[in-house]
Amino acid sequence: MINWRLKRLIIERYRTQAVFSLKMRRPQSYVSEIVRGRRRLSDEEKGSWAKALDVDASLIDSDDKTVPVSARHLPGTNPENEG
Repeated sequence: MINWRLKRLIIERYRTQAVFSLKMRRPQSYVSEIVRGRRRLSDEEKGSWAKALDVDASLIDSDDKTVPVSARHLPGTNPENEG
């Protein structure tokens, strides 16, 4: 399940996951796996991501899987296709 809050934070701050992945010095596929909930961040990584996104670390790991209304307007997203 996609963590829509994390995806929104990345898009708002960096416009794309690819740009964010460059900032974090990680492959874009790694960022995608985190956003999609297929992989979890270590506490150290969580702190780094929170700093890069200028948010509290608790927002990085939240289980907010609900699809916000604004998700339909994020580039490259189609919430109706996510299960």
